[in-house]
Amino acid sequence: MMKIKFLLLLTDNKATLYNQAYENLLTCEGKFEEIKEQISSFLRNFPKISFHLLIDLKTNFIHEDRLPRLYPWDLARYIFHKKNEGKSKNSFFGFSFLKQEKTSYLRWVHIPQNDPLYPWILWFETFSKSSGKVFFIPLEISGFLKKQQHPLSPYQVLFYSFSPQIQGYVIFEKERLLLARSFYSKDDFQAALHFLSRKFPDIHEKLQIYSVNSKADFLNSQVIKLNDPNCLLQYFFSQKKPSLKIQRRFHLTQTWIRTSILSFIAVLTLMNGALLYQAYDYKNKLPGVQSHTKILKLHIETLKKDLGEQDILSLQKAINAYSFLKSQNTFSSIIFEKLALVLKNKYLKLEGLNIKYGKCLEIILDISMKQKAAQELLKDFDHLLLSCKTTFPQGQVDVLEAPLNSGSHETFKSSFTSPLPLAKIRILLP
Repeated sequence: MMKIKFLLLLTDNKATLYNQAYENLLTCEGKFEEIKEQISSFLRNFPKISFHLLIDLKTNFIHEDRLPRLYPWDLARYIFHKKNEGKSKNSFFGFSFLKQEKTSYLRWVHIPQNDPLYPWILWFETFSKSSGKVFFIPLEISGFLKKQQHPLSPYQVLFYSFSPQIQGYVIFEKERLLLARSFYSKDDFQAALHFLSRKFPDIHEKLQIYSVNSKADFLNSQVIKLNDPNCLLQYFFSQKKPSLKIQRRFHLTQTWIRTSILSFIAVLTLMNGALLYQAYDYKNKLPGVQSHTKILKLHIETLKKDLGEQDILSLQKAINAYSFLKSQNTFSSIIFEKLALVLKNKYLKLEGLNIKYGKCLEIILDISMKQKAAQELLKDFDHLLLSCKTTFPQGQVDVLEAPLNSGSHETFKSSFTSPLPLAKIRILLP
């Protein structure tokens, strides 16, 4: 069996129940308890129902605050504290966000327990057969105007009436609700526009007026009149959820418990997601690792065959010693090449080479020179020193022993049986 849909319209002085044929089934006036009993008794006659609660009161429940430009974490804290302003246990609240022209707004509704509207919403939320939503008519009219075929101006006003005795109007600046109130006279409406023009100076020139079921006496040919008198009711019957949803406010402790549980679930979900991603990554890398392992095993088998019965420990020690020497960058083959340039002359012979490592590199050369006359020998020795200095410009060249009789400990013998003259030179390299 299909559910029967109803609309319960709540105004300041009465409550009216409509069916899908837009017929006024029941109109109740008086105190809340009396009206509630009449409506409940009437709805019990239907096995399956669904009805929305439409609120159209003179009291303005809808507030709008402009959100400042803050970092995301600061904005979250600001919204949290804004939502908790006027917090009281068992009250109703609701909020929604609106972004217009790069500016964000927070719309919110707070209905405390001592508000006359509170028992109505509480009864509606707890009514066993209710599966509808609560709609604030002034706020929802923005969606109704969007569906009109006429091009929308920056400012729109809709005059509407659900009964001949009460007429109201709402003014929007695109999607922002600027004003919602009852219509009393033309002068009252002009005064409202004058008040809004202080903040919106072009509202008089760009205001588009719509009218449905309204008999305001100042309307002219510029007004777009909606011919279907039930178009507003038809719109609310077609809606599944309001633009601003209200719910009962939980106690602060319950709110924190719920937030903590949701945060824990979110963290747990993220951790599980990270583990799944890591497992998927390992699964993708596993074939490559297995292939590399097979290659290493084959290489090990090949080395075992090549080595045969050789002493593996001795080879390992030799490799370690070679690796250690290779890691010492204090001496290189370039120095040997330079020494070869120094000793390339035929009259020189290297008798000894001593290399020491310390704060600097010390090279001591023992060189024998061809026997010649004293003057020629001196000339060759000077050439040797010049060659050392030219080859090692950054080094320090010292003569430890000269081939001439320059001291009491040195002798120069010209006999053919005597050894060749010796020279000892030290080269210090940084």
